[in-house]
Amino acid sequence: MRTRLRHDGDRYHGNTTALEVLALCGADAALAVDDVAMRLDTQYAYDAMRVLGRIGPPAAATADRLAAYATGRGRGARGSYPRRAAWAHWKVTGDPALALDVCGAAVRSGTASHGLPFLADLGPLAAVHTTPVRRLMDS
Repeated sequence: MRTRLRHDGDRYHGNTTALEVLALCGADAALAVDDVAMRLDTQYAYDAMRVLGRIGPPAAATADRLAAYATGRGRGARGSYPRRAAWAHWKVTGDPALALDVCGAAVRSGTASHGLPFLADLGPLAAVHTTPVRRLMDS
């Protein structure tokens, strides 16, 4: 997959397929962290964040870049990028604070479709956001 990423350049299907496979590999894809991190400043950033999050702690070197996306300082910080970046940051660092803040804010603002899946993955750690989630259930 690393070879595929290196040789496919900007080809959409080559990148998306390789990133999808690497995401499925989880921590076993740790050798590809640098190749995946190169995609953070491209149209493949969202998929790259998913891969880095699934790799987990071996991708800790990308934590600052993920935090920049999560807080709106990174390139492409729009749509659900901040939520995905905050989730990935949690997965690579083990610190849920940024993910709880960013995803919780999304749920409180009414853009729940983007924040709820990430809060769900946080499980009991997200209990602080029970009230806005219950409001959404009643809506």
